[in-house]
Amino acid sequence: MTRVEIVKNLMEHILALGLEIELVVLDAGFYSVDVINYLSRFNYIIAVPVEKVGKHRNFDGEYTVKSSGKKATFWLIVHHGREKKYLAKGTNLDVNRSIVIK
Repeated sequence: MTRVEIVKNLMEHILALGLEIELVVLDAGFYSVDVINYLSRFNYIIAVPVEKVGKHRNFDGEYTVKSSGKKATFWLIVHHGREKKYLAKGTNLDVNRSIVIK
C-alpha cells in the first residue's frame, strides 16, 4: 500500500464515521507529491525532510516540489528547532507561522 493510499483510507474511514476533519498532521514519512496533492482538500500540516527541500536556513514562503512529472505547491516554513537543527513543515493553512511550528 502506498503512502497516499494509507492517507486516503484513513480519511475515508474518518469521514464514513460522520466525523469532520479539521486538521491533518503527518510526519515526514508521508512527504510526497501525491500525498500533498491529496491533502489539499483538507487543512494540513506535514513535516518535511529538510534535506529534500534543500533549505537549511530560515525560510517562510511558497514552495513547489516536483516528482515524476507531477508537482505540488504549498507553504514551506523552515525554522531552527531544538539541538541546533533546522526543521521544516509544509501547510496550506493561512495562519501565523508560530501555529505551524508548534
